Amino acid sequence: MASVLEVIEAGPLSTIQDRGRFGYQRFGISASGPMDMVAFRLANTLVGNDETAAAIEMTLAGATLKVCADRCHMAYAGAPAPIAIDGNPVPANASFMVERGATIAVGAMRSGLRGYLAVAGGILCDPVLKSRATHTRSGIGGLDGAQLKVGQELPVAPRGNAESCWEIDLELIPPLVGPVRVLLGPQDDMFTAAGIETLLKCEYHLSAKVDRMGCQLEGPRIEHRGDFNIVSDGIVNGSIQVPGNWLAHHPARRSPNDGRLCQDRNGDQRGPSQDSANTPRRGAAL
Repeated sequence: MASVLEVIEAGPLSTIQDRGRFGYQRFGISASGPMDMVAFRLANTLVGNDETAAAIEMTLAGATLKVCADRCHMAYAGAPAPIAIDGNPVPANASFMVERGATIAVGAMRSGLRGYLAVAGGILCDPVLKSRATHTRSGIGGLDGAQLKVGQELPVAPRGNAESCWEIDLELIPPLVGPVRVLLGPQDDMFTAAGIETLLKCEYHLSAKVDRMGCQLEGPRIEHRGDFNIVSDGIVNGSIQVPGNWLAHHPARRSPNDGRLCQDRNGDQRGPSQDSANTPRRGAAL
């Protein structure tokens, strides 16, 4: 008999994500998938899953779930947050058993922004284009292509008879706070030397305009050599887009606001790109 997790509290933005939906960008369908791949893979590994298994991505604050059938072997990794089974605290970055009828609750993140709750066997919602990853703007993947809602039931595999639980040495987990390395991009000659120096030496703050497509940063204006408009082309994960009046950084896990599912650069100059080694830190914090 398969297990079922009932959503008691959904949290502000909890979605089902697997590794991503690949091979469809030429049709305008973005990959989706976890913002913090390291934490996602860690949670799955702790319960013995393949790293591609679907898990729950929680943003800012977690969800509360009730085990309504077989016991579940579960683990949480990512942004630090209080975790409890029927009110009894359990550690993060470790796996644990949740018995039938018990409730697991993940509270508000104390630092960082995203955490992942994995269950042995993975979340078994129906795949769309070979992936269970939720893409809310196009309404595909997950449950009804949307964030989790109170009362929903999540099917999971009946793999709750693990002989042992696991934990990871916290020193092995990449820090969420620290410098972000950037590499100058193919349009760096379209910025003045002063403009590049401004970006690399000045402080920029995260604005309220943040979602899984990207975030807008606020800070000193970066000087262009001339017109900032160029021919649109593709954008890679971690690129920093510099329009005429603000600086924007795009994690590129889902689509922009203009209705396209596959992100491009919209004709604005692209300055540096962030090194791929920064991806976990960026995804956890943005």
